[in-house]
Amino acid sequence: MLVSRLGRGACRSFGRSTATLGMALALVCGACGASSTPPNARPAMPDPLADVEAEELYAHGAALAQQGDSMRAEQYIVAAVERGFSVDEALPLLIQVCVASDRLSSALSHAEPHLRQHPDRWPLRHVVGTLYLGLGRVDDAQRELERVVDQAPNAAMPRFHLGMLLYENRGDREAARPHLERYLELDPEGAHVAEARSVLTSRDVRRIERIERVERIDPVDGGSTPVAPTTPEPSDGPITELRPSPAPEEAP
Repeated sequence: MLVSRLGRGACRSFGRSTATLGMALALVCGACGASSTPPNARPAMPDPLADVEAEELYAHGAALAQQGDSMRAEQYIVAAVERGFSVDEALPLLIQVCVASDRLSSALSHAEPHLRQHPDRWPLRHVVGTLYLGLGRVDDAQRELERVVDQAPNAAMPRFHLGMLLYENRGDREAARPHLERYLELDPEGAHVAEARSVLTSRDVRRIERIERVERIDPVDGGSTPVAPTTPEPSDGPITELRPSPAPEEAP
């Protein structure tokens, strides 16, 4: 899933223009010795992408993404959007190439403005929530995932992600339980069924440890009999011996 390999990366600005891309290409192809030439002696070099259609820019970005060149893929897709390509169509791939190169902040910079314009799009809000979680912004992630669950109560994956956030990041299995149980109902053959069941059926280790701390050895048959402690014990482990009470002082 989206959040399984999430990490931090460098953020490239969403507003970088195609003119900037053209300037970078012009610098690579520029003639040597330009610094000694008077600034107005030569005309400015044209933008090599000026006549490229938005669809062609996007197609080239998609090809770069297939080749694993995520950085340049992002540049071409952004340029395509600025040239008029549909944001709705470009955004999934744009987020994908950023996540593929562990640049979650960059992915978030593309997703958040679109979500502000379309707050009813719960799949995008779900993505934003998982990006927040990958960046360690747990409060923001919980807020967004709770909104997704309200907007789409029958969507399975938001339930799973919210449940795991509550269990792993908040340490609250009881709060996580209804979300994980609902996930199992909605997607009984889902990819995370085993993980959800493990959380729901695992023993409460802390409760077991509390029971062990008040265990006493029965002096009659050597069995274990849990009794309520009267004083705090010096050790976290079980008590393995009885200490007799001091004998009363004899009267003079």
